[in-house]
Amino acid sequence: MALLSTVLKRIKGSHTEILLLWSTALVFFSLSLGTSPSMIAAAITFVVWLFSEKRLSVKDIFKNKLFWPVIPAVLLPWICLAYSPEKSLGLDYAMKSKYWIFTFIVAGMSLRSGRVHIMIKAFICGVFINAIVALSQYTELLPMVKEGHPGLGVVHTAASVYLVIGLIMSGMYFGREQRIVWKTCWILVMGFLLFHLAIMNGRAGYLSFILAAPLIANFMMKEFSVFKKGVVCFVLILVVFLSSTVQNRIENTIEDIEHNMEKIAKGNWFENSIKELPRFYIYDSAVRLMIKHPLKGLGTGGLKKYTARKGHAVVHPHNNILYMGVSFGIAGVIVCLWMFWIMLKTSWKYRHTQIGCFVLGIALVMFISGMFDTLIINSGTSILFSLGYGFLNHLEKLECTHG
Repeated sequence: MALLSTVLKRIKGSHTEILLLWSTALVFFSLSLGTSPSMIAAAITFVVWLFSEKRLSVKDIFKNKLFWPVIPAVLLPWICLAYSPEKSLGLDYAMKSKYWIFTFIVAGMSLRSGRVHIMIKAFICGVFINAIVALSQYTELLPMVKEGHPGLGVVHTAASVYLVIGLIMSGMYFGREQRIVWKTCWILVMGFLLFHLAIMNGRAGYLSFILAAPLIANFMMKEFSVFKKGVVCFVLILVVFLSSTVQNRIENTIEDIEHNMEKIAKGNWFENSIKELPRFYIYDSAVRLMIKHPLKGLGTGGLKKYTARKGHAVVHPHNNILYMGVSFGIAGVIVCLWMFWIMLKTSWKYRHTQIGCFVLGIALVMFISGMFDTLIINSGTSILFSLGYGFLNHLEKLECTHG
């Protein structure tokens, strides 16, 4: 660390900016490669930023109203830790707030079109490599790193998020590319990503992809009629849903719901029904506890103790909004919806730029997939969300950039 700080102090001006750019690009690249690579890249980026003059821009960033929700997002986990019945778990969740530093790192960077391209394509490259590994495992050329999670071992909820965002951005680049060779390359990339998504068990990924498919088709066929865009959208969805993995996952889910509809409706949860339908039990418990403790919630990580009384302890509710509500009360729900509203509304306005498209993809997929998992406390997806939020500071400046 001392050696690195000495080196960084000797590197000034634009050289520091270049280092920060490439270290941030490394974070984007490594997200799909596993927790350890992304944590190492994140640590490198933080150190580079800490010893650069960009750290001084934090106070100026807060002058932008778009970043006001970040303040309560950082403070609430620590405030509510004070009355949490699960101090150890609560501390672990509160520590996740450190990832918000990447919002200020990105927001304070000096960005232009080429630099944005580097970070976005670094992200796509990481997702693409993970998809190649998944294909190699599917054909038994490589062993599985983690059973049930094709690729480099990233859990399917996070991997699905990266894949769908990668598809959105690949579709955008395909639509803008004029050269046949590069169009072909982008189609191949999308093919690998679609294949990887189709052999995964992530239901949240399927839903995110269905809702994002019209956006992907629109970017791919931006100069064509609505009918042709609709055809492309249909084909994209069909390709994924022809997979036996996807079909089996959906059929099993529907059967479970149909056979246990009465239990779900009445909320009568016993040991056997909890094992059969863990997610419905989790959602039902979280909603009931939110209603019972609307003002201050249960405290950071507090859900575990209250659900343990039924013999099935739940550490988080597998839903971003429910997590914020059950942990921090109504204030948590407001902050969560406030952040997503700002990201979606602002990025939609600038969706014709590559940076706007990227932020829109992150916000949209994180919001949809966040209905089925607590992505804001997952290390990889929380870093991605923080990085994407930081881009909000650059949307207006790069509005005229069409890449």
